[in-house]
Amino acid sequence: MPASTSLDYNPAVDDPADTKPLPDVPEKPADYGQWWNTNEHGADWYRTIYGYRRKAHEYFLRWFWRANELGPAFRSVLEVGCGRGDPYAALLENYQYTGIDISQKEIEWCRQHYRTPRHRFWCGDFLTEEFRERSDLVFSHAVIDHVYDINRFLARMVSVSNRCIFLTAYRGWFDGLAWLPMDASGHLLP
Repeated sequence: MPASTSLDYNPAVDDPADTKPLPDVPEKPADYGQWWNTNEHGADWYRTIYGYRRKAHEYFLRWFWRANELGPAFRSVLEVGCGRGDPYAALLENYQYTGIDISQKEIEWCRQHYRTPRHRFWCGDFLTEEFRERSDLVFSHAVIDHVYDINRFLARMVSVSNRCIFLTAYRGWFDGLAWLPMDASGHLLP
């Protein structure tokens, strides 16, 4: 049977010789998130970290505005690992924006500084939190590098999204990537 080219590709059915058992699901480390709750870094540190990955953020913003132009526009957005919400909470003030972060001190900072009624911030472990709503877009920048279960992280992003996910890893941004034109569904244009 030839391998499927559709999105329902299943290696266990389509390529049985290539299947390998999945590794055990990692346990959550006892100190997971502790550093993010106890560090003394402030806004300058977050701006510095943002600056290291400026091109990745610029690419995301170009993609975001272009996807909205092509429509349908995103109404709700979830940022996973929002930290201090800089710069997205401000840039997305006209959207239903939710930021989740494992750091209670950063979520409290966001709640004090972003008082837009369309914005919500909550503290929790994205891998284990219960979500009552799905968002049109779920995005995350350089958080996947810190999670204890990458597979679960990716599955959670997909499960809480109505339409799109966008994520970057801290390691692996390549400046030479070209802008790829896409249609409203996120498919590449010829």
